[in-house]
Amino acid sequence: MISTQASQLTQWLRRVSGTPIAIISQQHDIERAVEAGELSTLLLNDPLLAMRLFQAAKHIPKGQPIETASQLIDLLGPRQVLALCKDMKRIDFNNTLHQGLLRSVGDALLAAELLKCWFAMRHIEFTEADYWQTIFDGAPIFAMWWTDPLIMEGADHNTAITKSIQQRIAGHLDCRYLQVLEAMQMQWELPVALNLANSKHPKAMAMKYFLPFSHEIAHCARRSWRSDQFLDACRRGGIALGINHFATQLRGWMLDVTHNNPQSLANQAMRQYVTDQPYEHKIKPRPAPVMAKPIDHDGLNSLLYKMHPKQLAYLDRIDLFDGLLGGMQSCLHSKACLIAVPHLGKYDVMAWRGMSKPQSAIAPSSIMKKLSEQSVSLWINEKNRAATLPHLPAFLAGLAEQNEIMLRSVVNQGRCQAVIVAVYQNATPDHYQRFRQLATAFGTALDAV
Repeated sequence: MISTQASQLTQWLRRVSGTPIAIISQQHDIERAVEAGELSTLLLNDPLLAMRLFQAAKHIPKGQPIETASQLIDLLGPRQVLALCKDMKRIDFNNTLHQGLLRSVGDALLAAELLKCWFAMRHIEFTEADYWQTIFDGAPIFAMWWTDPLIMEGADHNTAITKSIQQRIAGHLDCRYLQVLEAMQMQWELPVALNLANSKHPKAMAMKYFLPFSHEIAHCARRSWRSDQFLDACRRGGIALGINHFATQLRGWMLDVTHNNPQSLANQAMRQYVTDQPYEHKIKPRPAPVMAKPIDHDGLNSLLYKMHPKQLAYLDRIDLFDGLLGGMQSCLHSKACLIAVPHLGKYDVMAWRGMSKPQSAIAPSSIMKKLSEQSVSLWINEKNRAATLPHLPAFLAGLAEQNEIMLRSVVNQGRCQAVIVAVYQNATPDHYQRFRQLATAFGTALDAV
């Protein structure tokens, strides 16, 4: 039986293939570019045309993957490009739904230009291959605008948006955004960045954080420079780059691009982004974060006493599970918590507080594998969230995107008996220390019931 995830993604890919996406460049512009030997430059400013040509080149034998526009043109030949473009549908600039697709292309072009600036600041070479990987990280967004414009229009104009466009596409197709990228890469051989998670190469590590961040800041900058999402992104960008006044710097980077590329679509997009915002933008002070409530030490000590093997106050495992989660909320003041136990390669949620029970078992992942091998703890917060999310199963990644989560495994005699998860907002090191202390006591009690 084909899974729901596979069928939804597969059906959508069939729709994308059956309704080829329109391109921006007019035929006479392409003809002029061919005559002037500037077709590669034109492709750099029309990602939709480049996307169609990569699709057309898929079945042509090649010695190595195509990474640049020049390689793509050499493979197809300029005359073949002209012939292919002749029958391609063009963007209707008067069609409001087509304008959404143009906005998404503008976001991707801005993301690529910003990434180039940030790499220069960190003395990392930015190649054309990096440019295309950045552009085509937005390929599912382009395609979704073409196949489902009304869905995308609603997401794009929701001023109360708390999820990124990538997360909304993933939710619509019931899979991870990376799965959509992988599927599009397999179907059309687009040059996308897929193997960044485990690489220790400095460029790959920089791409792993800054590539998705470049798309996030581009989208936020187009929507509103006064939104909480934009201000939060500026704060994180300033920390990552080690600079102050990130929003002011952002305006400068965007204006530099408009001067260097006066005729490009990126120029048009960035001029619009800048002129739509106040000339002198000042980041309003962010309110002090609401910290997690202080620990109830008396209640915690009482709970630890009840879990001591000689004083054990619990009748069975279920009673112990309920006691632990109750203490997590009443003494350690977690927003939510759960206990999962290994079963047939996955992790069944046996008890939970402050949340709905997951609809299915928690999937395995590299982090869950480490947790199952020995009793270890992990606190996922703002400092390590970007590096950790790719290694979490989807359910836990969803919790960690907007929250802090603490994980602790209970492994006795080489066998994982349980994984404890606590969800927090702005926890302190003391919360983490007491979480570990309580989890250790729970593990000892678990052997005694």
